[in-house]
Amino acid sequence: MIFKFAWKNIFRNYKSNITLIILMVIGVVSLILAYGYIQNTFKGLKQSSIHNGIGHFQIMHEKEKIGDTNITLEFGIKPNEYKEIKKAINKNEYQIKAIMPRLEFSGIISKDDKSTVFLGKGIDPVHESNFSSVFLKIIKGKNLGLDFEHPNKNEVIIGRELAYILKAKVGDEITLMSTTVDGAINAIDLTLSGIFVTGVQAVDKRTIITSLEISKELLRTNKISKVVVGLYNTNISKPIFEKTKSYMKDSKFSFYFWEELSLFYKAVVSLYTSFFLFLGGLILFVVISTVFGLVNSSVISKTKEIGMLKANGFSNKEVLFLITLEILIVSFIAMFIAFTLGQASIYLINSMQITLPPPPARTQGVPLQLEFAVFESMLIALCLPVISLIASIKPSIKGARLKISQALRS
Repeated sequence: MIFKFAWKNIFRNYKSNITLIILMVIGVVSLILAYGYIQNTFKGLKQSSIHNGIGHFQIMHEKEKIGDTNITLEFGIKPNEYKEIKKAINKNEYQIKAIMPRLEFSGIISKDDKSTVFLGKGIDPVHESNFSSVFLKIIKGKNLGLDFEHPNKNEVIIGRELAYILKAKVGDEITLMSTTVDGAINAIDLTLSGIFVTGVQAVDKRTIITSLEISKELLRTNKISKVVVGLYNTNISKPIFEKTKSYMKDSKFSFYFWEELSLFYKAVVSLYTSFFLFLGGLILFVVISTVFGLVNSSVISKTKEIGMLKANGFSNKEVLFLITLEILIVSFIAMFIAFTLGQASIYLINSMQITLPPPPARTQGVPLQLEFAVFESMLIALCLPVISLIASIKPSIKGARLKISQALRS
């Protein structure tokens, strides 16, 4: 009986109920889209940080990391130490996708009469490409190790902005000059095999990458700066990191998890989390105030109806239940519409392949993609009935406590 009354009241007061449903749907869909965007940003940033250089964790000497050295590679990893590190890492060999030794150095790069400073990386192209099939976006030429006609040539790839400064093109001869581990100056001539872009202008302006062997030859050393580890599954990276660290607890080298190395990721997570909480609180306030106002006006407009119901034997509890049931039905309808519309909107936005303008300090646009967070979207939508119930308590109690004589006279 009470459910029947509540259902009829929804259609009797369809204008206010439609307004309430629209406001609820807009609020919930906004939260679903915002959450999907934030989660996709976190996911994309996490994967790009890991696969574009950081890996899942790194092993190096603490002083080498902070640059507290008097000579080049003073605290670098020696060949016998690298073997011990590799042995410890391979105790989890079924989870390890790549072990990547790297040598970092700096110096002066020149082509003809053009010269500038550079930050260099010596890598193993096979291991790097095994971890990420496209670890760099090559816009001209070829990546390291892909010139099969000349497999033994001395080659280097450089950032787009650096190539512009040097007026260099693929095939040109490039000279690298750096300080060796003995403090002497050494130089080497290399062929420019490719030009890459990272999307970060400051990086593209200074970075060069060559093979590990050439880097060692330039610095006249057999040491490396660090060991980068890549896993098959990011979800188990923390346990593998801790296990590997425990295997080498007596080592002089330090272990760094990817989150600790990616300061940009931590800053974005903090910023977006605050933004989502602010947006959620704002929408929560709008929904509660709207429900409160509409329920209050609905109770006032139905004062005579409430008096008639009480005159026909309805108790205060039954009137209270009737008003709250009506709000709950409306909120459940809004919840279903909002969830469906939210998922459909995510699918539509993703299929449109929209590209956002480049963020500050970057040169490439960012694709607008939203995460299909179905479970979280359901939780957001399920908040509607709860919020509506809380907002309707005070006006519902006010309506239920109306005296029959007072209600019929109004």
